[in-house]
Amino acid sequence: MPNKVNIQGFPLHSTDADITYYLNFINSVEASTIFKTLKLETPWQQDHIKVFGKGYT
Repeated sequence: MPNKVNIQGFPLHSTDADITYYLNFINSVEASTIFKTLKLETPWQQDHIKVFGKGYT
């Protein structure tokens, strides 16, 4: 029988959402790989907006 991993979640209190934080859900190497992939492959954009006549980028 395979070993079961016991992952305990910790609820984070919010008035508008149900959020559970799972400590060590993935290891740091896997997290870094996922982050790098998202950063490289996601077409991020930063648009220029104007609010009350003042521009922001």
